Amino acid sequence: MNRQRLVWFLSALLVLCVADVASATSKTFTFTNKEGQDADDLHVELKQASDPVKNPTTRKFGEFTNHEATSGNNHKFDGGTVKNNKATSIEFDSTSSRITVKTWWWSKGGRRLGSKKTGNPQ
Repeated sequence: MNRQRLVWFLSALLVLCVADVASATSKTFTFTNKEGQDADDLHVELKQASDPVKNPTTRKFGEFTNHEATSGNNHKFDGGTVKNNKATSIEFDSTSSRITVKTWWWSKGGRRLGSKKTGNPQ
């Protein structure tokens, strides 16, 4: 009987450990356009492999309808406009316990606006 309890306990512990490892982390970042003109692209490089989450109501990534990933941590969003001094928020999911932005920048017509920003947007 004690052996059955031990097997049950170890099985339950294993299930909890596996569920914890497989769980995803979500984080939303708000990017503000302070470049002096409207932007039609947003480029985001994350430190961890992450997937952007489409808003279930609008079916968009913030203000953008399109997403292109050149790798698991490099993302380009287009198909929308973020006006000067306005912001857009995009949620990312990852199996990593943290999601952090390495660099990000705005562009218009394929040309970068301003400089690359480093770190999470403020």
